[in-house]
Amino acid sequence: MTVSQKRVGGCDLPIWDLYRDHHGLRIAVDGFTTSVSVLSAQATPNQRNVSSISVTQLEARIAQISSDIALQQEVLKSLERKKSAAQRQLNAIRDPIAQLPLEISSEIFLGCLTSQRKPGSHIAPLLLLNICNTWTDIALSTPAMWD
Repeated sequence: MTVSQKRVGGCDLPIWDLYRDHHGLRIAVDGFTTSVSVLSAQATPNQRNVSSISVTQLEARIAQISSDIALQQEVLKSLERKKSAAQRQLNAIRDPIAQLPLEISSEIFLGCLTSQRKPGSHIAPLLLLNICNTWTDIALSTPAMWD
């Protein structure tokens, strides 16, 4: 074989003929395809498993991240509960009625009662139960409201 010839797909052809002739180009493509097939068949199992190892590693990473997310969601829920408790404490401090002695608060609540004793959620005493926890406690601990 001379310098100007190359063995492609089992044929000895001059290189310039390969580029000028569609038939030669087809032979070159077929030769390449055959070479790729041979190389793929000769690949060791370890080379083929490289992508599956990467998949396994990525699946493990995703599982770990999912676990981390679940843990952080629990931390967030705990912080939300603590925030709600602190907000309730702040609301209780800011509520002037909560600062009054129970006897005075009860008298104020009794003053809210109307002569009409028809039950309804829009009038006292049921209305007072829907304001806040502190007012509910005061109303329920005042027996005269329920006579």
